[in-house]
Amino acid sequence: MIGPIVNAIAIIIASLIGLLLRKILKPEMLESTMSVLGLVVIVIGFDGVTVDITLIYVILSLVLGLWLGESIHLDDKIKFFLSSKLKFDDSDGSFIHGFLTASVLFVVGAMAIIGSIESGINGNHIIVYTKSTLDFVAAMMLSATLGIGVLFSFIPVLLYQGLITWFAGSISSWLNETTLTIISSVGNILVIALGLNMLKLTKYKMLNLIPAIVISIIIAQLLNHF
Repeated sequence: MIGPIVNAIAIIIASLIGLLLRKILKPEMLESTMSVLGLVVIVIGFDGVTVDITLIYVILSLVLGLWLGESIHLDDKIKFFLSSKLKFDDSDGSFIHGFLTASVLFVVGAMAIIGSIESGINGNHIIVYTKSTLDFVAAMMLSATLGIGVLFSFIPVLLYQGLITWFAGSISSWLNETTLTIISSVGNILVIALGLNMLKLTKYKMLNLIPAIVISIIIAQLLNHF
């Protein structure tokens, strides 16, 4: 579990540094930084999307995930839960935006999955340490522009990568190239959507799209069996 813990600590420390920068930098500088980061996030997303026969399953995952999220009003329900049950004021959506942007960016992609499996099976933490370094830089910049929500992205990172590390032996048996391609492509398309939102070109309700990741895992599992 050392790999996921190091990754989570890197995000926490970097986010705290970023929050300090947020107080120092002028608003117009933060706005400009947000635009640049939005472009970077979009490039990262495009780089992670594989265009081949698996794109059919990627589209299916995204559409089914969106239908599920929209039908149960996932975005509205989570925001209502934050405001009514936890008495958390996120009327401007800044916390959710920062939390989701960082969380999706940090957990999608091959490094999170393969690195955690290597860490769990072989005790090789090199990939996770490399990812932690990249996440450190990203978390610092994101928290400076998006706020404290980025800090709490360490929770899904720790849970997601921790579970993969813990169950690495059983997960590795069904993790083939096709599975990894489908899951990573869906995740990276969500990253592109986040980048477009950061540039204020779109207003995707990202929480309604999150079920697409779960759907992609289910579809990948079904492909493995059939």
